[in-house]
Amino acid sequence: MRGDTGTETDTRTERRPPAALTGSEPEPEPATFGTETLRAPLSRSWASLAGRRPAARGRARLLAGVCLAFYLGQGLAGTGALLYLTGPVRLSVGAVGGCMTSAGLLGLLAAVPAGRVCDRFGPKPVFAAALAAMAVAAFGFLAVRTVPEALAVACLYSAACQSAYTSRGALAAFVDADDPARLNASLYRAGNLGYALATPAIGGAAARGTAAAYVFVLLGAGAAFGTAAVGGVFVRARRPIAGSDGDDDAERQIRGRRAAGPLRDTRFLALTGLYGLTSLQFMITEFALPLWVVDHTRAPRIVVGVAALISTVLVVAVQPIASRRISSTRWAAWAMAASGIAAGAGCLALAASQGRGARSAAALVLIGAVALAAAEVVQVIGAITLSYRLAPASAVGVYQGVFTLGQGLAMAAGPALLARTVLRPGSGWTGAAVLLAVAGLLVPAVAGNGRVHPEPEPRPTES
Repeated sequence: MRGDTGTETDTRTERRPPAALTGSEPEPEPATFGTETLRAPLSRSWASLAGRRPAARGRARLLAGVCLAFYLGQGLAGTGALLYLTGPVRLSVGAVGGCMTSAGLLGLLAAVPAGRVCDRFGPKPVFAAALAAMAVAAFGFLAVRTVPEALAVACLYSAACQSAYTSRGALAAFVDADDPARLNASLYRAGNLGYALATPAIGGAAARGTAAAYVFVLLGAGAAFGTAAVGGVFVRARRPIAGSDGDDDAERQIRGRRAAGPLRDTRFLALTGLYGLTSLQFMITEFALPLWVVDHTRAPRIVVGVAALISTVLVVAVQPIASRRISSTRWAAWAMAASGIAAGAGCLALAASQGRGARSAAALVLIGAVALAAAEVVQVIGAITLSYRLAPASAVGVYQGVFTLGQGLAMAAGPALLARTVLRPGSGWTGAAVLLAVAGLLVPAVAGNGRVHPEPEPRPTES
C-alpha cells in the first residue's frame, strides 16, 4: 500500500523486496489533505483498510472484517463474562477478579510459543484456531458454576486471545508484505469499531440485569468469534520464503538469527519494555479516567461517556492520516516519543481537574481525553512499525509474540498500579506523566535509524 502514487505496477514482471522487511529506508510518501478527506472519512478509512492494489484489496478487506468480528466478540465477552459470573452465577467479585487477573498473566505465556508456531506453519491456521478457541471459551462461561471452572475457562480464553494477537500481527506481514505495519494499524482501527459496536449491547444487558440478557451477550460473543474464525480460514496470505537454494551463507545467517530469537535481541527487548510502559496510557483511559471523574472531581458523570466517544472517534478518524506518514524506523521512534509527551500532558490535565468547578473539571477531563487519544494514535502506529522493521522476516511470528508481551503486561498490571498511584492522594498523576514522557523519549535512542536484521529478497508464494 505505501508508496502507491496511483500508477499500477505489474508485479508479475517486477518483484521488489518488501520495504517493511528489508534494510532500506522507505521514501517519504506525500500526504493528501483534500476535500475527499473531509467529506468521506469513513470511505477513506475503508480504502486504507483495503489498500489500493487490486491483488491486496480483497485480502485486506476480508482480514479487516475478521478483526472487526474478533474485537466485537472481545467487547462482548470481556464485560459479559464478568456480569454473568457475578450476577446469575453469584460468584464473588473478588473471586472473579482474581480468576481474570491470574488467567491474564498465565495467558501471556502463550505469546512466544504461538509466534514460533506461526513461523513454522504460518500464522493463518494459528489465528483461525485461536479464534475458534475463544468461541469455545465464550460459550464455556455459560457452563461455569464454581471458581475453579471459572479459572479454567478464563485461562483458555486468555491464552487463545494472546495467541490471536500474536498471529494477527504475523498474518499482516503475510497478507501485505509491502507494508504490514500500515495494514496492522488499519486492523487496530477496525478493532476500535468492533469495540464500539459492542457497547450498546453491553449497556442494554447491564440495564436489564437479567440472566437472559447476559446469556444473550455471551452467545453473541461466541458467534462473533466463530464468524471471525471461519473468515480467517479464507484469508489468502502470501508466504515469504527467503533466499534461493544457492544462498547457503544467507540461509545460515537467517537460521542463526532465528535460533537466537528475540529473547537474545537486547534492543528489541528494550523496545518491548518501553512499549509496555507507554501502553499504560490505555489503562489510564479505560480504568483510571472513569474512576477519577466519579470519585475525585465535580465533573458530571456523563463526561465519562463523552470522553470515551471522543477517544473512539479521534482514533478511527485520525489513524488513516497518521499511518501514511509514519512508515520508517526513525519516524516510528519519534512517534513513540511524541506519544509519551502527549500522554503525559493528558495526565497533567486530569490532575488539574481535581478541586475545580463542574464546568472547569469537565473541560480539563475532556482535554486530557483528547491528549490521551492523540497519544494512542501515534503510539500504536509507531509501535507496530518498529515491531516489523526491527524483526527478521523469517521470524516475524515469534518477534510479534514477544512484542505483544509489553502491552499484555501493562494491561495485566495497570489496574493495580494505577489504583495505588494516580487514584490516591499525592503526586501520582505527576509521576505517571513523567514516566510516560521519559519512556517515550527513550525510544528513539534505543531504536536507532535502521534494521538489525536485513533479509535477502523473499519469494512470495500463496498459502
